[in-house]
Amino acid sequence: ELYVRGLETRNFDLIATICLPEFKLMSAGRDGKLHVTTLEKWSKRFDPANPPFESLDYSIAKIDREGLAAQVKVIFVIDSTRLVTDFLHMLKIDGQWRIANAIDY
Repeated sequence: ELYVRGLETRNFDLIATICLPEFKLMSAGRDGKLHVTTLEKWSKRFDPANPPFESLDYSIAKIDREGLAAQVKVIFVIDSTRLVTDFLHMLKIDGQWRIANAIDY
């Protein structure tokens, strides 16, 4: 919930509270090349005054959990037209679920 709320409100502090400091956002560009963004670099792209979308809807499509590890598939609908899927890889650390990395498609 903090991850989605942080995206919706462009409040990176909410995202940072759920992510591990070693977090990486990964994606494959249209060129087929790997793109890796650290948590620090990602935070610099957040501008609450200039959001990259007007509306953000989401649904949790799947949660796959085994012990202290989980993968959560979140499907976003941006501005009612564009679909984006995030695969959040999570670990339960000191009793709390934290995002270790995300793969964005």
